[in-house]
Amino acid sequence: MRLPALPKSRKFCLIGPRRAVSIGRNIVDRIANIARVLAQMRRPQTVERLLRELLTESEAEKLSRRWEIVRFLSEGKSQRTIARRLRVSLCNITRGARELKKRRSTLKRVFSPHTLPHQNTS
Repeated sequence: MRLPALPKSRKFCLIGPRRAVSIGRNIVDRIANIARVLAQMRRPQTVERLLRELLTESEAEKLSRRWEIVRFLSEGKSQRTIARRLRVSLCNITRGARELKKRRSTLKRVFSPHTLPHQNTS
């Protein structure tokens, strides 16, 4: 018995001899659910508490480091400067740089000087 071919555009997880579930779609659905919950929260303190309860220390550190990378990039800092300052490899900075270059980048709008409150960059 031969299993049906899976599309190459998505990652799949086999859960039986003939069933496969799209991992990519499930993750996107979960992210959309998280986004809806966060969008409904009105107080930044509540969002912060939720993130602290939800994320492990390691996950919170990775997320905050990625946030800093994108913030520094949006301020015009060079990738090498960011790598030295945050002690990360240039590879870790590339994704943020690529996203900021996209024409309709949400990150670019979020990190616009008119959108983001002033933060300490030290």
